[in-house]
Amino acid sequence: MERREKIFIAFTLTLLLEAFFVGYAILDMNLRLEEYGRRLTSELESLRWELSNITETLNRILARSRRYYLMIDDGDFLSGFGDAWLREEWNKNEYTVVEMQDGILHLECNNTGEWGNAGVYQGKHIDQYDYARRLLAITGDWRRVYLPYIEYNVDNPIELGEYFLEAAFRINKIEFTNYSITHPGQYGRVNVGITFMIVYNDADIYGEGEKIYFDIVFTGYCVNETHIWNVPKNFTYCHYYRHIHTGYFIWEVRPEEFGEWITLKIDLGYYLNGFTDLIKERKIYKYKIIGFIVFAESSGCYVNVDYDYIRIVYQPH
Repeated sequence: MERREKIFIAFTLTLLLEAFFVGYAILDMNLRLEEYGRRLTSELESLRWELSNITETLNRILARSRRYYLMIDDGDFLSGFGDAWLREEWNKNEYTVVEMQDGILHLECNNTGEWGNAGVYQGKHIDQYDYARRLLAITGDWRRVYLPYIEYNVDNPIELGEYFLEAAFRINKIEFTNYSITHPGQYGRVNVGITFMIVYNDADIYGEGEKIYFDIVFTGYCVNETHIWNVPKNFTYCHYYRHIHTGYFIWEVRPEEFGEWITLKIDLGYYLNGFTDLIKERKIYKYKIIGFIVFAESSGCYVNVDYDYIRIVYQPH
């Protein structure tokens, strides 16, 4: 082989070898770029997720700052009747007792057939047009205000695990008098709890239209001549008579617990978010709480109850 051919072959091999190394370097660079691209895509997705969480948190904070939360004024029953509390005595008779003394709300009710109650209320009463009455509320940034009503939108539910109702009460005595007008020949009835008085959608809070009595019944009873038994907890109802009457039974205080103090703490946001689902025959997209009643009510029974306190507590995460 001539020297010229050897030089040509060596030169060609050198070029091929250089091309191989250049190709390998390019391939390695492409692989590195692909890996970098995958990592960058993953990091961008992570950043998008974090940004979404931050945006959601900011939106929640903004919604809280704009929302008003109903509170209870003088939930320890220390101020007596007047600015905070007024008497509620539906179908009052000689047995009706509504007293506050030494921080205890004492209620007695004995309605022989017809429903009636003994209780106290704040805000406006559906049937009494208390134009000047206001409800205590706080904002998400803890400002206290007094408002004619507190409005909630169904599509912007209250945060769960942050807004609680607390109560301490004692059932002193329940006795059968006669059968309830709603359960003739069967039993009398007793309920103890809180009722929220509500106007829904765009109805006038002072108007004559249909409104809502939304009950959270702490404990309820059926009573006859020989027995007292509980309405089961988690029982719900909805009736349409002049106004809408709907609610939940949330607990059972057994007859053997009469005379003992019972303490409850419930997620009020859960029940306010859900009560509109009980009202199947109306489309409700917003509602205004105009007042509430703390009560003991009966139909065909005597009931004697004490409340130590009832509070609404806002504890944001």
